[in-house]
Amino acid sequence: MARFYQGKYAEAAHLFEKADELEPDSERIYFSHALRGRCHLELGQYKEALECLSRAYAPYWKQRASLSSSYAKREFVKFLSAFSDVLLKTGQVDRAEEVAQEAREYRKSAGVD
Repeated sequence: MARFYQGKYAEAAHLFEKADELEPDSERIYFSHALRGRCHLELGQYKEALECLSRAYAPYWKQRASLSSSYAKREFVKFLSAFSDVLLKTGQVDRAEEVAQEAREYRKSAGVD
C-alpha cells in the first residue's frame, strides 16, 4: 500500500500480484485487484488494468453496503472512477458511462466528498 500511495505504481503492482499469489482465497482479494488495476491504469497498461478492475468489480460491488469508514467509501469511488476510465480508454463507452453513473450515485448516497 505504501508503494501505491507513494506513486511507485510498477513496484506496487508487482507487490499486489505477489500478495494475490500468496493468498488467492483472501476474502478481500478484490481490494488487491482494484489497487493493482489502478496501478496498471496509472502506468498506461490498459489491458492489464481492465483485467484486474473487472475481476474486482462484482465482489467489490457486493461489499459496498458494508463499507463503513470514509476512507473505504472514498477508495470505492476511486475504484469505480478508475474502472470507468479504463473502460473508456478501451473503447467500452456505454459501460464506462454506466460505471461513472454508479460512482456518482454511490458518492451522493454515501456522502463521499
